[in-house]
Amino acid sequence: MVKINSISIPSKRKSLFIYRLEHSKTGNGPYQTGWKYDTDRHYDENHPVPHRDKGISDFIKKKNLKECKFPENVFCGFHTLDQLISWFNTKELLTLMFRGFVIKVYSSKRYIIGEKQVIFVKEESREVPIDHVIAFDKIDKLITV
Repeated sequence: MVKINSISIPSKRKSLFIYRLEHSKTGNGPYQTGWKYDTDRHYDENHPVPHRDKGISDFIKKKNLKECKFPENVFCGFHTLDQLISWFNTKELLTLMFRGFVIKVYSSKRYIIGEKQVIFVKEESREVPIDHVIAFDKIDKLITV
């Protein structure tokens, strides 16, 4: 039996802005709410689970962990708004928005950047107020293209 280790996310000097799609009332992400069962897509090479995302997986390999378990306070997000929009297609974004999901931005010093996503310690991060019109303007452009 392989021992499952709990990963500790290192603290960095420089804060990173992290874009996260989460429910406005619960703070849960789409994959925490069962949304993944409402879509035809599950994890694949363009939507990897965190421990298979290059960058995050490189960190795990450096720690010599065979398997890992992320603590419950570790959440997924994106390094840029464009990365978030690339993860979800237009139909998915609209469905999630109608279900009460919003884009929030966090500033965090405890994160690991993957190729497709970022993992971070949400409870030690600070929510950054943003003008939601600017965030949704990018989505409107995606829809009209």
